[in-house]
Amino acid sequence: MLGLLGLLFISTTIPTFAQNPSAMDLKFQMLKAVPFYLTWPEQQQPKELRICIIANRNPFRNQMKDLIPQAINGVPVKIFHSQQLKNPPPAEIYYLALESEALAGRFAREKQGKPIICVGSFPFFSQRGGDIHFHNKLNRLVLEVNEASIKAKGITPRSQLLRLSQKQVR
Repeated sequence: MLGLLGLLFISTTIPTFAQNPSAMDLKFQMLKAVPFYLTWPEQQQPKELRICIIANRNPFRNQMKDLIPQAINGVPVKIFHSQQLKNPPPAEIYYLALESEALAGRFAREKQGKPIICVGSFPFFSQRGGDIHFHNKLNRLVLEVNEASIKAKGITPRSQLLRLSQKQVR
């Protein structure tokens, strides 16, 4: 049911952009929707779900200007930007928009086994330890999911997320 709400959420928010939303608009909408498709173990269920965008410059600064606070199952969702890679603020989901693919891959590998999701847009991000990879292919936003990595963290990806993904890394 919650996944259906997530799909409804995506389909109702994307048309609010201009005729042709940018790749960054689409990535931001998907990033906001990711929590709808994941279930944390009950003992690790966050009181506030935090999404941290780690980047020198926030790639979503325009999209975040009009951000409306949201909640998932009564859990508030907070999205914020940080330039700190070594000691980033605590979060349940990190979007890595770093200039170095190697640093992003290392960061994602350091989070393996912890109930933290790493999302990125670098080539082969899901094969380098990332959990969810957004990339453009033929003017379309493509989603890859590293199902094994997510499950190893004790987080359950909903079937809707797996159906949305073009490719599943196991």
